[in-house]
Amino acid sequence: MSKLPHGASLTNEDTANMLENIAERIANGERSFDLQLPITTSQETLIKMRHIEGLKLLNRISLLLNVHDKKGKYRYEIIQKTIESLPPLDPDLDCNKLRELANEIRSVK
Repeated sequence: MSKLPHGASLTNEDTANMLENIAERIANGERSFDLQLPITTSQETLIKMRHIEGLKLLNRISLLLNVHDKKGKYRYEIIQKTIESLPPLDPDLDCNKLRELANEIRSVK
């Protein structure tokens, strides 16, 4: 993925491609902290679109991936309780939702 100039925004197509990449990586078993940057970057477009459901999905996935962070034992208690209250990561279902979100974003002109 190429870096954008400072202040540049992702196009809907860029965001859709990034979401599909996140889905593919999760489907292939990746649970690393390296997914946080593309998740956060994708959220920028969703905020501009006011896409609440997409933001909820990415926030949930981001928090659940945080479980695999090696420093997780040092996180705040409120974050731990939030993570424990979420449904577990379901790679098939969550990846399908990410792909559907990508298609939806791609269709917005």
